[in-house]
Amino acid sequence: MADDTIDVTHVTPLHLWVCEYAAVNGDGTCSLLRGGIERISTASLPVNFIAWLYVEVEPGTLDEGTHAVKAVLTTASGVRVFDVNGNLKITAATQRSRFTMPIGANIQSWGEVEVRVTVADCSARRTVTFDRLEAGS
Repeated sequence: MADDTIDVTHVTPLHLWVCEYAAVNGDGTCSLLRGGIERISTASLPVNFIAWLYVEVEPGTLDEGTHAVKAVLTTASGVRVFDVNGNLKITAATQRSRFTMPIGANIQSWGEVEVRVTVADCSARRTVTFDRLEAGS
């Protein structure tokens, strides 16, 4: 007899984009400039990395109320180069919540930097790779 169960893939409750600029507009829409940054090529180090994080929280993930938010940038060698705490107020748990936050760090070495955002007990991460811009590129 065939199994009639359906395999439902778990939906990640938190979505994260690293952007050149991000804003949540008054009507609930968002504006992103160069969203989805995963690689930065530069001729030399150190580089002053300044970006915006755009975060979406799926409906039903968090109850209404205020929740702790933390953003951390960590290099491949484990050095924490940015760390900030804040709060997110959820006014309607049945609606998608969006927020942005600026980040910045002085990057001293080539390689990957992990960007992690945690809201309450949910987290999302992205990796931004810093590599050498080759001459003539």
